[in-house]
Amino acid sequence: MAYKQFAYFCFMKLVQRVFNFYITSSLHVAMAIVAMTLVACQSLGIAIDYILLLYIFLAGVSGYNFTKYAEEAKWYHKSLPKEVRLIQILSFLVFIALVYIAFLLPMRTLYASGALAVITFFYAVPLLPAKSSLRRIKGIKIYVIAFVWALTAVLLPMAHAATIVNLDAVLLVVQLFFWVIALTIPFELRDLRSDSPLLYTIPQLIGIKKAVQVGIFLYLLIWIFEAFKQELNYAMLVCWLVISVLGVWALFKARKDQSLYFASFWVEGIPILGATILYCWEQLFG
Repeated sequence: MAYKQFAYFCFMKLVQRVFNFYITSSLHVAMAIVAMTLVACQSLGIAIDYILLLYIFLAGVSGYNFTKYAEEAKWYHKSLPKEVRLIQILSFLVFIALVYIAFLLPMRTLYASGALAVITFFYAVPLLPAKSSLRRIKGIKIYVIAFVWALTAVLLPMAHAATIVNLDAVLLVVQLFFWVIALTIPFELRDLRSDSPLLYTIPQLIGIKKAVQVGIFLYLLIWIFEAFKQELNYAMLVCWLVISVLGVWALFKARKDQSLYFASFWVEGIPILGATILYCWEQLFG
């Protein structure tokens, strides 16, 4: 009996470490970006290319780990924590795979990806030595992230499919931009006590109650923008409904003491649920 308990304890510790690595190595956030891309493809009627989705996933892991750890962990330093060293190794392997997959994509896709990569690079690295990176400029961090996410999900599939930008695509970029901002508010509420007041996050600027109200208003705007599209998409309406309900629940839940993985796993997983809803709708109703 003692042996079984010990084996179970070791197994659970292993599962916990794997799960922690999945979160901290940006694999989960990269999955969320891929899911948002699937939502965009469904909304615009673009055929899904799994090579492109793999490229976006790999780019998401590389980009996020670069912005998170390049400055703080000093990647060239020899005394890195073990977990960060593992993330460094993973990111290197992912980057090699990213370069390989890039050769399988048309140049128009790479041009669009390159423009987004430049924004990501200067998000973490100052343009000039005496200047701040985009992430250090007060109050714009969340908007840069939302902008890159929205353009990645919409611009890359459209460039890949050689689709002309239309009103629906522009509206979708705005919807996804609002969605990412609304999804980020629970993270900002979580970090309110530890964040520097100089970050000028939404809760810092307007308070917790108004930040929640802003999030609710953004979900409402997402619905309103859907009504202005050229063709009514019932699958997207259902998707936005579920996402909005869960998003509002997350906003109210985030006001209290959050569990360790509430924002980093459950809130970040809402786009994955949205893509799952659209997939199930496609299977049931075509």
